[in-house]
Amino acid sequence: SISEYHAVGAGSPRVMSPQIRAQLRPDASALELARAAVREQGVFRGLWAPGFAAVCVRAGFGGFRVGTYPALREALPGDGFATRLSAGVITGAVGMAVFNPAEVVRVRQSGPRPYPSTPAAVLAIAREEGVYAGLWRGMGANVVRAAIYSGSQLATYETAKRAFMKFGMFEQEGPALHVSASFTSGIVAQLACQPADTLKTVLMERRCSAGAPTVLAELLAQGGVARLYSGILPALACKGPVVTIFLPLVEQIRHRVFGLDYM
Repeated sequence: SISEYHAVGAGSPRVMSPQIRAQLRPDASALELARAAVREQGVFRGLWAPGFAAVCVRAGFGGFRVGTYPALREALPGDGFATRLSAGVITGAVGMAVFNPAEVVRVRQSGPRPYPSTPAAVLAIAREEGVYAGLWRGMGANVVRAAIYSGSQLATYETAKRAFMKFGMFEQEGPALHVSASFTSGIVAQLACQPADTLKTVLMERRCSAGAPTVLAELLAQGGVARLYSGILPALACKGPVVTIFLPLVEQIRHRVFGLDYM
């Protein structure tokens, strides 16, 4: 419903992910990359400013995928893990297909050749590479990544809530239960989607027509499966705190502001 969408949009995280630099530069540690960014551009411009507007726009993706999840879950047959996983996969894939341009800009602004501003990035990419070819670059890998992340996060979150209550760890729905389940789901989701995330990042940063199979083969040749997990530690360090409070905040906004049931 509209209320569910806005409830999630209000709680969507708006932080810049430092993992992108580590995915593009696997030879350098995340700490080295962070220090270089701060030394060259300062704390805000180096770590937060790149693509900040694109991150804010991309928050709409979080609002869409989580906001539409309960309704789709109820519409699908069954009430098990597979139903929750399917609902999360569908909302994540559809949402990211729409919001792909914001992700392209976010990646480019965090890469080695950023544009002067987010609007300048959008205009330059559309002009130099074409609207669809440029702004929807890497959409296949990005949709796969979003589907894996959304499905695993939301399905694990609901399953963890039920399991924690079943085994007596929590007696009722509330912030403590939501934080615990959200923390668990965030770790599972990031580990599950990291290979597709790395492939998506490399595809979007490159300004050429190389396809996903070609880039995937190149990444595997560079370091095997471990290369696809480049940036996993900064990803967990950055997204861990965000994910831990994201779904609990959504739950409270749904329940207290919009009068909806918990997810």
